[in-house]
Amino acid sequence: MPKKQYIQTNNQEPQYDEQTRAFIMSAKQSIAKNHGLAIDRDPAEIMRENNRKLHEAAQTLAAKRGMVKQQGLVKKLAQAPVQQPAPIQPVLRQQPFVEEVPETPNDAEMNEVGYDQYMQSLMNAPDVDEAEMTELSEIPTPAPVPQNFTPNFRQPPKTVQYEDTDVKNRQLEPEPTPVITPKPQGIAQPKPQTVFNHVDVTNFSDVRGLPSEGMLYENPILGQALTFMDVLMMNHMDNVNITPTVNTLFNRRLTGGWADGMIADNILQCDESYLMHWLRASTIDEPLPYVSPSLDKWEPFTCPECHGVAQTSEDYQKIQVFFNKMDFKIRGNLQEIVAKHANGCYSFYLDDGRQCDVYLRRRYHEAEVNKALAQYVKDTGVEMPFEMQVILHSAVVVEIQGIDNIVDKINYLGNLGYKAAKHFLDEVDAASLTTDITAKVICPFCKKEVTIPYPFRLDVYLSGL
Repeated sequence: MPKKQYIQTNNQEPQYDEQTRAFIMSAKQSIAKNHGLAIDRDPAEIMRENNRKLHEAAQTLAAKRGMVKQQGLVKKLAQAPVQQPAPIQPVLRQQPFVEEVPETPNDAEMNEVGYDQYMQSLMNAPDVDEAEMTELSEIPTPAPVPQNFTPNFRQPPKTVQYEDTDVKNRQLEPEPTPVITPKPQGIAQPKPQTVFNHVDVTNFSDVRGLPSEGMLYENPILGQALTFMDVLMMNHMDNVNITPTVNTLFNRRLTGGWADGMIADNILQCDESYLMHWLRASTIDEPLPYVSPSLDKWEPFTCPECHGVAQTSEDYQKIQVFFNKMDFKIRGNLQEIVAKHANGCYSFYLDDGRQCDVYLRRRYHEAEVNKALAQYVKDTGVEMPFEMQVILHSAVVVEIQGIDNIVDKINYLGNLGYKAAKHFLDEVDAASLTTDITAKVICPFCKKEVTIPYPFRLDVYLSGL
């Protein structure tokens, strides 16, 4: 850009050379195009008016931002760049709102600050979207605040304290002295139940031939024949209600056994089948049909002498079982087993040093099995696995040191090693009273009397009643 060269005389317009005059004309055209000014005006006047327009634009922009220009705004802008607006503080007390009209700076102030520095401060100001701006007149006036109002900002949520009336009442009442009931030794046995008043106690007879020979009862067991009501009750027995039904029959048609009276649940399981057959035989004289010795599948009758096999219904009708031809034999030596339980139970030590007490299996143990099976279904929603059911029948007749829960006993026994488990089963079997039932029948082929296994089957037992 060439240097300005002009000669200015009094009351005369400055005289410019050709290049300067061309530059001035170009500047006028540019300013006129950008700001809408006439090109025949003096550049100094155009510059001053342009500065005023720029300052008014900056003032309007500041007003839209919520800023109020005070007197001497130009001097502050000259001292520091444009400052960001301070955060709005909450209004605690309402003051009368007075709109302050900013004073337009004059040419002297503009000259004092300097046009370049003033323009630079405007250029450094951040851009604001006019769509998001709010005029000062549009700001809502806050509601009046009471004189005694005390601000409380960002208070934590209040925690409601509920009074525990139960705890308060318990504190007022004296604590009762705990009653410690000693744990019974061994498995608790049921007590006698009330017998029907219409039972005739004058026609009871001694029940002889028990597999246990009555050695484990306090008194002999007496019995009488079934009545018509008893027979109707027996005909409605099934695998579900057999235990309570037999209990009722034993309590009504048996007496003796203990000093306090008959306790059907305490009858030894080895004597249970014998007593049921004894009651049936004392009521009717109908023989029993053949029954398969296998629980899993049907095994036809095979004569141990001639090896003849029954194949027709006529062959099986000839095979008749009478009560006086049945034998209920204890497995093992009865005297030795009874001696082991002289103290109420037989005790031995497992391989890990725990003490195990074995009790004679009685009728109430079967009820404990059914109870455990029902509880397992209630807790898990599924039937107890077969392997656990096998262990359950042994777990209900033993007490293991440190283990009280029936499921824990099943898990403990199920996790025994082979040698430890065999030791446990051998000890339990040697101290248990179990019965093998056999019957003498006439072979339909060779007509000889032969002995066959004859386990108890409910459907066969009820036949003929």
